[in-house]
Amino acid sequence: MLEESVEYQDTEQKRLKELHELDILDTEEEKEYTDFVEIASGIAGTPISLITLLDENRQWFKAYKGVDFRETPRDIAFCNIAIQQDQHLEVVDATTDIRFKDNPLVTGPTNIQFYAGFPLISPLGNKLGTLCVIDHKPTRLSAAQKSLLEKLADKVVQILELRRKNIELVRLRAEADAKREMMNQLLSNQRKMMSILAHDTKGPLTSMAHLVDMLWEAPVVDEDMKQMACSLMSGQLKVSLELIDNLIAWGATHLSGQLYEEQPYAAEPIARETVATLSRMAEEKGIQVKVDAKGEPLFWLNREVFRFIVRNLVHNALKFTEQGSVTVFLNCTAEASCIRVVDTGIGMPKGMEEKLFTRKMSSREGTRKEPGSGLGLILVHDFVLKLGGSIQVQSLQGQGTTFTISFPLYATVQE
Repeated sequence: MLEESVEYQDTEQKRLKELHELDILDTEEEKEYTDFVEIASGIAGTPISLITLLDENRQWFKAYKGVDFRETPRDIAFCNIAIQQDQHLEVVDATTDIRFKDNPLVTGPTNIQFYAGFPLISPLGNKLGTLCVIDHKPTRLSAAQKSLLEKLADKVVQILELRRKNIELVRLRAEADAKREMMNQLLSNQRKMMSILAHDTKGPLTSMAHLVDMLWEAPVVDEDMKQMACSLMSGQLKVSLELIDNLIAWGATHLSGQLYEEQPYAAEPIARETVATLSRMAEEKGIQVKVDAKGEPLFWLNREVFRFIVRNLVHNALKFTEQGSVTVFLNCTAEASCIRVVDTGIGMPKGMEEKLFTRKMSSREGTRKEPGSGLGLILVHDFVLKLGGSIQVQSLQGQGTTFTISFPLYATVQE
């Protein structure tokens, strides 16, 4: 008995799984199913015919004729017995059948006396429900009627199987579309990276090659020339390293596809760690760098993306500031999480803000002739857009610049 019970539970779970995958329960009436019950009543000569599907605790009618309700409790359903049979179930007179004579569908207003149910057996062997015919008086079907109703039940199964295949096709198409979109994004990222590598790495390396050629061809290389060459090559190498670091961080995040963390984190300590990596540059230029966090803000965006944004904005601020200050403000509002970087540097000429995040913008030298590629701000802008955020720039020449980045509420948790 225990083995039979375990086997039944296993069979029932598989049956319910397939039924639910059809996504058909509680759907609207459909003509192709309604036609089947009309034909079934015509074959059997009965006033009631149904296409029933047996859910966990109820019997639901996909199509119905002769009744004004669409479901019954499963424990009183004739069809619940029918799906346990090897073939169809025929009850000639329910009022005298010990299994059904006290059933409320027999004793109540539905007044079932005759019932014949033909299981809907899927290609996987699961009995999902029945095609059944019902009468208010005792009846007996002929062999020809039973044969036709069995064939009709097979046709219902074919329609259900077509529905399953359509659902699978929709799923496969959605997966294909998602993969196509991912491939397009990867190709776009690849093209962007190749363009950056071709354009931005070539310049510094070409400059260094020219310096090496100049030193090699010079008949005499004095100390001043050595210092000039070393200074220029050092600057170009720093630009190349900065470029490579940015490309690696940008590419790694895009490959991982993770722009948000699963749990929020305290933004202030990470901001301080990131700012500390630029302390030497700040000290050399006499710049005070501060992090000002309001209310212990918690951020959701990817930690590496957060570091990338803070590092590039602070580095850019240091580049264009001399003997001043750079402050990183972090806060969360009811609508957004915000990063704001304010410097007291040289600012930008009017109109430059509009070109700042495009390849049309030629990089500017810093206050100490520091070279740059301009790539960092472009990639920051790229990240902000992918995060669904916004970036604003306010600058006054001779007074300083403010970058404000906001991310939507779903990327923010504030205690």
